[in-house]
Amino acid sequence: MNRVNKERHVYIFKSPEYFRRFFPNEQPLLKIGMAKDVSKRMEDLRGKCGLFDLARVSDCEDRPMEFYWKVEEVVHTELLNFRRLFNCKKFRNAKGTETEHQEWFAVDEEAALRTVQRWRRFTELEPYDENGILKDHWSRMIQPKNMEHPDAEEQWNDSQSRDIRWTKWLDEGAKECDNV
Repeated sequence: MNRVNKERHVYIFKSPEYFRRFFPNEQPLLKIGMAKDVSKRMEDLRGKCGLFDLARVSDCEDRPMEFYWKVEEVVHTELLNFRRLFNCKKFRNAKGTETEHQEWFAVDEEAALRTVQRWRRFTELEPYDENGILKDHWSRMIQPKNMEHPDAEEQWNDSQSRDIRWTKWLDEGAKECDNV
């Protein structure tokens, strides 16, 4: 599929009661994905997976955007330590076993929302050329010498410190971009 010049939403879904009922000793998961029609995607998951209380996390900055797949990919990468496999209790694969969903995260709503919104803001700075390749300025920004590395005290599950670090990086990159 040619994704360039198409627009999609990056969404966050929650299903708190479902997870409380079927996984009472675990943190409820959030699904972070992309879709052209978010309502249709939500209905598909409700029906196929039995997520009876599936709802969208409120996001006042949501809008369809180009390079949506890059936003989703960077969000998933940043939140990788929080990713959990979700074995669907209802939907079965071709082998008749539970379907294993991969875009679910054990992270609080605020951290997920800040992460999606930050990388959505990044795409608004037009960091990619018409082919989806990172422009020179942003390519330089991701070089190790230009990156602030985590403090030794930053834990693997410290979404707040990671959020601060990446937001600072983005803000500095945006300022330098304005001066170019």
